[in-house]
Order: sequence, then structure tokens, then C-alpha cells
Amino acid sequence: MNELIGKRYNLCERLGNGNFGSVYKGKHYKNNTDVAIKFEDINSNIKLLRHETTILKYLYERDTRNIPAVSWFGIHNHYTCLAMTLYECSLYDYVIAKGNLSVSKIHSIIYQLVTILKSIHDNGVIHRDIKPQNIMVKAGELYLIDFGFSTIFIDEDGEHVPDDCSEHIIGSPKYVSYNIHTGSVSSRRDDLISLGYLYLFLHEKQLSWENIGYDTSIKDEYDETSIYHYKNILRQEMKQLSKISEFTSTSQDHNLKNYLKYVYNLKYEEAPNYSAILEIFYL
Repeated sequence: MNELIGKRYNLCERLGNGNFGSVYKGKHYKNNTDVAIKFEDINSNIKLLRHETTILKYLYERDTRNIPAVSWFGIHNHYTCLAMTLYECSLYDYVIAKGNLSVSKIHSIIYQLVTILKSIHDNGVIHRDIKPQNIMVKAGELYLIDFGFSTIFIDEDGEHVPDDCSEHIIGSPKYVSYNIHTGSVSSRRDDLISLGYLYLFLHEKQLSWENIGYDTSIKDEYDETSIYHYKNILRQEMKQLSKISEFTSTSQDHNLKNYLKYVYNLKYEEAPNYSAILEIFYL
């Protein structure tokens, strides 16, 4: 392709498709710097890229690192575009390629991700879509991407936004926390609970609620983002701490159980003790 995006990037191969757009590799026409370029149809009912750009710039200005750096944002033809850091691969792809990871390697991964989440949370932002596909690997370091669903949890008076009943899931149903399935809205604890599911995935290569025999013949009256959709009702049941404890009963990593117990018991507005969590995984 020879299409110039934003008067600076040559469009290269497609890297993937998301729920709300496509991602391509781009190359600066002068210095050959590689970037990832997200495309979102300007007529899309759900618009995330402008919000994601705002959040990324906000965090970067406040010294949060290990997130994408925005190179360019604008309109190209009928698409809103965001050019940002290009990474080598996702944590999901890394884990699938590497196979079984040692406990020390898993602890190193969780330590890095808790550090990133602390920096984001300290700046009043929650991510709301923590999953291995949204963690990227580059030169041995981890980076958190996809801030389209992120939000500010501190209001203009410096107070935590109140918990509200929500019947719709924001994020990936497989990885959203148990609390979201019960109708709560996301707070810092829920990013950490989702990280707990990622922690479980690193050990088991699957989550117990992935293979529970969803009946595809069922015609549910609810949308799949609804907490009342039958799949999400089943996920809620399987994500109870008692159920997860059964699933992890054979794990040799006792920190996994301790981590999940701690984050599950956090209150909605409670500030997590990141230092205590990091101490668990300090190598």
C-alpha cells in the first residue's frame, strides 16, 4: 500500500481487527519509524479513539509510562485514526508461544502489571479491559494498551465517583471482575481482579468459565453485554471466589490464592495497598 496517512505514514499490512475498527502497521515516510495505526469509522455508533487519545495523553503528561505514546491523531478519509507505539506481540501470543511459564516468570509479569496499574490509578484512571490481549511485550518489558473503555474515577471535587447499578458489562466478559457481573460499576479493585484472572490464565492457560458448555441453541432475549445474558450468569457463578478456589486447589503458587482473596475483599472505593501486593511478587 502507498496510502499516506496524516501526511506522514505509509500504510503497511493489517495487524488485526477489533470490535470497533482495524489496526494497521504504518511507517513514517521520512525516518521509517514504525507505528500502529487504529482506524475507526467516523459513522460508527461507538466512538472510542478520541477518548483513548485523550486518556493516553493525560496519563503520559503525568509521567505514566509503559503505555502507548501517541504519535498522531486525526481524520483520514472516512476514518478517525490514532497512530501510536508499535509493539512486538501481545502477552497472550507470548504465553501461547512459550508454553508453561515458571512461577518466578509469572511473578515478574504480575509485578510489572501491578506497577503499571498503580501508576494509572494514582492518576485517577481505571482501565476496565485488563486481559492478556491488551498487554504488549517489547524488549522484555510489558505495556498496557487499549484505553478505549478507560475512565476517570475521581470527580471534579476530588471524590470517588459513586457506585451505581449497571446492567451492562464494559470490557471483555471473560475477564471483567465478579463485581461487574453483579451490577456494580468498575473501580480500582476491578482492574486488579481482572489482573487476578490474567494471573490464573498464566498458570492454567485457560479460565474455568471458558469451557462450561454454553448451549449455542439458546436464543437469549438479552444482549451479550447484559449481566442477565445466560453466558454472563454462568460466568458470574464460576467467578465466585469459592469456585475459583476449587479450581486453584492444586496450584503450587500460594500467592495466586492470596492475591485473589485480597482483591476480592477490597471495597468499592477502597485504595488498594499496592506496596503490599508488590511485596508478594518482589524477586
